[in-house]
Amino acid sequence: MRCEVLLACEDQPERQQRLRLEALASEPLSRLLWLSGVLKPRALCAGLGQCGRCRVRFLGEAPAGQSDEEQFFSEEELALGWRLSCRHTLAELAGCCEPHSLLLPAHSLAQKRELCEPRPRSKEKLLLALDLGTSSVCWQLLQKASGRILAEGQFLNPQAVVGSDVISRLAYARQPAKRKQLATLVREALVRELGCHAELAQIDLVCLAANTAMTEIFLDNDVQGLCAAPYRLCHQGHEIVSLPDFPAVYLPPLPGPFLGGDVTAGLAEVLSQKPGKPWLLVDLGTNAEFALMADELYFASVPMGPAMEGIGMRCGQLASDTVITAFTLGPEGLVGHCPKSGARPSGISATGYLALLALLLRTGLVRADGHFQSVQSMPILRKISARFVQKASGTRLELANGLFLEARDVEELLKVKAAFASALTLLLKAAGCRAEALQQIFLAGALGRYAEPRDLETLAFFPRGTASKILPCGNTALLGAARLARSAAWREELSALCQKAKVLTVTNDRDFQASFFAAMGFGQGS
Repeated sequence: MRCEVLLACEDQPERQQRLRLEALASEPLSRLLWLSGVLKPRALCAGLGQCGRCRVRFLGEAPAGQSDEEQFFSEEELALGWRLSCRHTLAELAGCCEPHSLLLPAHSLAQKRELCEPRPRSKEKLLLALDLGTSSVCWQLLQKASGRILAEGQFLNPQAVVGSDVISRLAYARQPAKRKQLATLVREALVRELGCHAELAQIDLVCLAANTAMTEIFLDNDVQGLCAAPYRLCHQGHEIVSLPDFPAVYLPPLPGPFLGGDVTAGLAEVLSQKPGKPWLLVDLGTNAEFALMADELYFASVPMGPAMEGIGMRCGQLASDTVITAFTLGPEGLVGHCPKSGARPSGISATGYLALLALLLRTGLVRADGHFQSVQSMPILRKISARFVQKASGTRLELANGLFLEARDVEELLKVKAAFASALTLLLKAAGCRAEALQQIFLAGALGRYAEPRDLETLAFFPRGTASKILPCGNTALLGAARLARSAAWREELSALCQKAKVLTVTNDRDFQASFFAAMGFGQGS
């Protein structure tokens, strides 16, 4: 099916962008709009109907509103034609006059990237460390001769519009044409981000640290082996791959179908610190990936969904300078803190949600089963309790700056916590290692920069008494990718270690389901 739309922003109604859409009639309108590249990349819930950020206004005849849109729009806004584009398809535009005129919230259209002053070109060879996450992409450009960092950056993974988690991304990529589209999207975005810093011809090697799904899609490989049990990989990593019109790509070891180069690159970085055994590396993102070094090396992973990157939550966003990453109690109640002092918060990151939940749990405003409850024992708690309101979508705790915490957000995080704690329990059991025996817990990934160990213990992600051993260590996947890009010796050493490792499939363990349900509650840490 084909149709034509005219896009404009509320702040620039005179600046119109003509867009021709061609797809199956059942394709969500949001996917088509964001895949076009005309709109700025955003951390969307990818069709879950939870974030409300794909809103558009039909200036002509609007499709009939759906019941779940009422929680995002007032009756007046619905009458004016505001809709969630993820809730409407190309087929619903059939029969209306073309072109269809859509009005977008302010600052939604992508701006042309301004050309920066190019640095003097040289014949020096460069290396690129690339952490390709399901939600975000981080990179470092290195001088090959010295290993010096020349430039670095981070951007949203543009593939996220087709699905915020690995499973939905794989489902889309099963068709070769769509997989190629996703591969092209992220490769072109990377080239744009590198911009004036380098030309592809200068880059001698790219080290790609990514989960297995992101790896295969980036390489434009068949993903069928990751789409259904028995899951399988077509290669084991530790190889250099050639791609058309792209530098050579080194893949770190891929220990299992859902254990990728992100955790093994991170393992290389931790190994360089020579920690005392036993120790644990946890990379927390849309998957939780574990590397436990005891008498032997053990790997495990468990799906977490996008909540651990702030996506799919009603006010969730990826961490940035203007997104809340911590909460405290102040005279007026709950106070959210952004990395940029004085910034008006635009959303809440995953670490912000965990900090908020831990605080509510300690004060009794959230019970161990995840339910809200009023507390009248102190004036400050009475003030917070008065901000519980009932909405059509459930109970909500209203926060400052138009932000809020919903009961279903708490439920989502509770399920994530249960999956994580269950996988950790089974991993420690398989290795014959007690939690209290761990010398160090390295926390990487989405939570590895801002997470407070005490909050994770309070919420029972980790066993009681382990908070003092948790070390938030940032993006170990990116740091490890840089190390592997620089050193062939490190690549060989890591490969030899991973070949001898034991890989556990914890979700297939007969005790996983019972462990999961037993963990469906938050702890009562101090």
